[in-house]
Amino acid sequence: MTATEPARFDLAKLVEQSRPTTVQTVGTRNGPENPFVHKVRESYKADEKLKDSGWQELPMPARMIDDVIGSLRALSTWFGKEREGIGVHIRIEYQPDGSEGTIEVGPQDFAEIPRDDREVYLKYTGKKRLNRGRKKNAEAQQAATGSPGHDESDADAATELEDDDS
Repeated sequence: MTATEPARFDLAKLVEQSRPTTVQTVGTRNGPENPFVHKVRESYKADEKLKDSGWQELPMPARMIDDVIGSLRALSTWFGKEREGIGVHIRIEYQPDGSEGTIEVGPQDFAEIPRDDREVYLKYTGKKRLNRGRKKNAEAQQAATGSPGHDESDADAATELEDDDS
């Protein structure tokens, strides 16, 4: 073996060393230990008093987006499992490469945000959980009445995080 060749190993012997373990998923930040729990509840109460008044803004580096979104997604799931009726809505304002201004996007466009040191503004709020069947209900209403159905929550649908209990 020369100095430039990688060391060889026996894959079968290596796999024999495998043993059961656990992983620390985003779900471990659920519930009362989640750092966002109190702010989301406060924003939910503000939104219940006056629609769209509970939004919070958090300036942060774009490289942290995935961790923060994961924490908010876990919290949204936890609220659902606890039957609190709170959904978490999220948007991000950022400056795209080559642009002189900022844009604000919802979850469907988060992947387009570069994960680097640029500052972004994560905006989140607690809102009443959406009825996941709203589009089907609107279509059924339109079919039954012959007129377009409209659900106020459709405008918010793009900003609410999906969760496992829907």
